[in-house]
Amino acid sequence: MSLVPKRFCFCCKKASEELEAENKTLKFCNDCQIAQYCDKECQLIDFKNYHKQVCAKMVKPAKLKQAEVELGLKVKRFDVNESKLNVDELENPVVDELFDKYGQYAEYTIRCIIEISRRCESFHGMEFGLGKKLELMMTLQPAFLHLRNWIPLLMLQLGKDDEAYNFIKFWLKNTPVQQVKGDDQAFYWRTSEDGVFDNVLPFTEFTMTGQDKNEDIMDALSIDESKKPYFTYLVYFVTLAAIKKKNFEATKDEAQKTHYVKYLKYIKHHYKDLPKMAITTQPNFSNFVKIPKSFGLDRLEGDRLHNNNGLPQPKIENSKEFARNFITNWFDDFHFYLNRVPGLQKEMLKHLK
Repeated sequence: MSLVPKRFCFCCKKASEELEAENKTLKFCNDCQIAQYCDKECQLIDFKNYHKQVCAKMVKPAKLKQAEVELGLKVKRFDVNESKLNVDELENPVVDELFDKYGQYAEYTIRCIIEISRRCESFHGMEFGLGKKLELMMTLQPAFLHLRNWIPLLMLQLGKDDEAYNFIKFWLKNTPVQQVKGDDQAFYWRTSEDGVFDNVLPFTEFTMTGQDKNEDIMDALSIDESKKPYFTYLVYFVTLAAIKKKNFEATKDEAQKTHYVKYLKYIKHHYKDLPKMAITTQPNFSNFVKIPKSFGLDRLEGDRLHNNNGLPQPKIENSKEFARNFITNWFDDFHFYLNRVPGLQKEMLKHLK
């Protein structure tokens, strides 16, 4: 089940409609901009019990540091609002270091905002976080395009299944799929994604509209099922399977059930036991999802964003480690959805064994 789009006090849980009858209106937290309270007393109670730990100690400091870094980049005439990243500007070590910090603080702030929203089951907070992810994703491309991997799950949690399908179809169509030469077990994927979209950056759109979520996306896009997908798109096919399961339950159309099974078998074929392991075990910071060596994500590649006088060198952020952290965090979020849809986890595991 998706989150209910109603506004309420994060402390006493009174809905905005009830508060209107008492001549009260919800007030937003100035720092995270999503926590809402009906009065000062509720704000103080929630601040002491929870909000202080996440907003005051995590969101607010990260936003302040992000603002400082933005100012430093501005002094160096680097505009964080450009749609495409000018890689040449990163040749200045100071700019490169500031840019790296900017990305960390910007992504961390959004992550905290979404975590607050998830914990408090706030539809409007999740929607706000979704907007912030999309906004960051479309700036300085391709630096933050990896955020697209989170978008469909957020849409699914908000009950926006049609939008999730339109979004996934756009990126499945527009992301080149390459095979790793000489290694049919390896996945193709670049951490920075520099070079992946060379001929099309910057994207001015990020989704399709009016697509039919009842169709078979594999047929619609002529996807060769024998080829490995872009590595991180594992999460797209898991999301597509969840959409198809909901479609079947709503329509009893056997074709939807067939698509659901087909997508799960597809990811089982290519990703082996990785999805089963991620869905079975609730991942956390002490229990990371393990990426098999055979997937080839620990290959060393030259990376134009991080090189040494033009000479190839290992990536600053190892792609296998990045993938491990991403898959762990994504499936942690997916468990939030699984807990709201009884039986889905067990049903998925039937086809992933």
